[in-house]
Amino acid sequence: MGQKIFIVIVNYDGLVYTRDCLKSLEKIKKENLEVETVVVDNASREDELSVIKKEFPAVKTIKSKENLGFTGGNNLGFGYAVGKEADFILLLNNDTVVEEGFLAELVDFFQKNKKAGIVGSALLMKEDGQEKYDLGGYLTSFGRTYHKHTSNVKKISPRQVNYVCGASLMVKREVVEKIGFLDENYFWGYEDVDFCQRVRQAGYEVWLDSNSVVEHKVGGAIKATPNYKIYYNLRNNLLFIGKYFNFFQQLLAYIYLVLLSIKILLNQPRNCRAVYRAWGDFISRRFGKLKLSI
Repeated sequence: MGQKIFIVIVNYDGLVYTRDCLKSLEKIKKENLEVETVVVDNASREDELSVIKKEFPAVKTIKSKENLGFTGGNNLGFGYAVGKEADFILLLNNDTVVEEGFLAELVDFFQKNKKAGIVGSALLMKEDGQEKYDLGGYLTSFGRTYHKHTSNVKKISPRQVNYVCGASLMVKREVVEKIGFLDENYFWGYEDVDFCQRVRQAGYEVWLDSNSVVEHKVGGAIKATPNYKIYYNLRNNLLFIGKYFNFFQQLLAYIYLVLLSIKILLNQPRNCRAVYRAWGDFISRRFGKLKLSI
């Protein structure tokens, strides 16, 4: 019996993307791998799960009664996979298309690097006819995130990073059992940064394996408007800083985010409410899904 891999995909009004993703998974190499794909429907407005069940009968489906966000939807998949004693759990965005050997490469990397707790794929993004590969994420001293990219992934070696994007993130079951699931206070955004931070604090390493490639249609299935993106990014950035930074680091980071907020207010007045609500909800400790419209 080979390694048990559970692939968790969250779907929310994204059937056209989820179809393409599931079709691409049918071609993956499964040598010595026992693979099960789990689609969690995050309360789509249409009955998309019925279509998925019909077209992909081998796929396990889980339906949420409400939209639990990226965090809650994936946590339903985590719970199922851990209960089935998965060796590895892969979080995979529904707006991705995988290459044939990407999964076997991730498993092989874990087997060769025993300290690895999380390994992510290089994400191929195509914009305006240009191709670039995302090589993982890093944190600034102000708690902001940035990514490194390359146009030729074949010249890049695997590397340790601060975090990998949740679009293709594989984690050992033992790690999940030790540190828990995604923090649902985030709902959407920064949850992968937080998860990788906890993994590193638990003594594991976080790697980007450039030999595993997944095409990511960035934002393809995200329905959030710019003001919601600003709200979640700012509020969750503040939440992350409050969780992991010491007093002096927090002070510098908060000053930076105040200045960034002022810049948004001056340059994007239509998004003022998003900025005010982000700060207000952070100060009031209101996290998770935004309850009121902005």
